[in-house]
Amino acid sequence: MTKVTKVDATVSGTSFAAPQVAGVIATYLSHAETSEQWNGLTGVKRVQEIQKYLISNKSSWIESGAKDPDGYDLRVVWNGAKEEDHKSSGANGYSDSAAPEPAPAQPQGKALTVILQKAYEVTYGIDHNPAMGPHPLPKIEKDIWSWRYFATDQGVSKLCDLEALSADVSLEKDPRDSNKPPFPTGTVEMKDLHGQDCTYKNADWGNPGTLWCGDVGIACRGENMKNDVEMKDCGKMDDAVDTTVYQQPVVVCEW
Repeated sequence: MTKVTKVDATVSGTSFAAPQVAGVIATYLSHAETSEQWNGLTGVKRVQEIQKYLISNKSSWIESGAKDPDGYDLRVVWNGAKEEDHKSSGANGYSDSAAPEPAPAQPQGKALTVILQKAYEVTYGIDHNPAMGPHPLPKIEKDIWSWRYFATDQGVSKLCDLEALSADVSLEKDPRDSNKPPFPTGTVEMKDLHGQDCTYKNADWGNPGTLWCGDVGIACRGENMKNDVEMKDCGKMDDAVDTTVYQQPVVVCEW
């Protein structure tokens, strides 16, 4: 940063960009069209002429709103730049063409998500025993467990989505240990999963398994909500039967 005093026009201050300035001067000295302005000059006079050119509108421009610590305007200098260069497309705020169109949004990646579901079902009956006459029977409560496989897009949750199912595998009982679900095991075939026939395979409760679409194996991973203590209450599923659905995402396979 430099400044010129108003008393004797001497230059003072500290140059924090001496190497860069030296490079600019070297460029001007070797640039035939520009250097014609100080041909024949030597020593201090030659340096003064170069300085004048550097801070002229032919070689630099005042950066709007930019000030040095003493409140002086800051100029931006281009190597070998001339006034017409400043006005070229994109320079110094000038533009002779419309702004480029934004890049089209990239399509979302595909995904398969596996959700553990519990359907808590309560049913009521009527005993039509002729000897006793119709009377209500005790309610029957039942938990129905299943693994539900959904095609989706990466980052798009299918939690509490009771439709658009790709596969549904019933379980005999609650598979969780201390309210934490394992990974699903076995082989599950899915038709037309994102336009392909795919198979989810897993032989170990302790790992998330692999999705195979043709000869391509897609490594799966545990969902972020897998280790949550409580399942998500998705509310009533069927008005005809008093059934409340609870779900928990466990696995996601993305490609």
